[in-house]
Amino acid sequence: MNGIYALKPAFRNALRPLLKLLWPVHPDVLTWSAIGLSGLLGLALHWGQSWLLAVPLLALLRTVLNALDGLLAVETGKARPAGEVINELGDRVSDLLVLSGLWRWVDPWLWASVTVTVLLVSYIGILGKALGKGRQYSGPLGKADRLLLISIGALLSLYWPQTVVFHWLLLSFLPLGVFTGAFRLWSVLR
Repeated sequence: MNGIYALKPAFRNALRPLLKLLWPVHPDVLTWSAIGLSGLLGLALHWGQSWLLAVPLLALLRTVLNALDGLLAVETGKARPAGEVINELGDRVSDLLVLSGLWRWVDPWLWASVTVTVLLVSYIGILGKALGKGRQYSGPLGKADRLLLISIGALLSLYWPQTVVFHWLLLSFLPLGVFTGAFRLWSVLR
């Protein structure tokens, strides 16, 4: 059960032609650029209204950069353990930047609970590497799944009040996050 992550191989293959263009670029530049896009995504969510139209595009661009940084690192021979750490840290900072754009629209306790849940789900996914079982991506609340759901929420917010849409969206993240974390933990410990 990998959610949207199951599409990653096909997605990466579709992006492969961009590697020639990006060959001289260091993969870390793409990682940092994805963090910057996450900041813009968080701002678009925070500002709301007409900015919400930018959310799906920014989410897609962030996802593209996130897929390309690792692919570029491997293909150019620039992959290294420190790059993996930078990538994971960048992903967590990006999670915080995106979610920070929603704090104004929801109850602070709900926002904090979801933020902690998202970070724990990611942390549990990384624990698999410590046990030699590889990074765990399973479950319905992976990074790409969250971005898709937030993008849908942003578009729905053009028609319904943002406080209502984002409240229900984040409320749905709690059980999905608990299930994802439990599933990943089970995968790591079995």
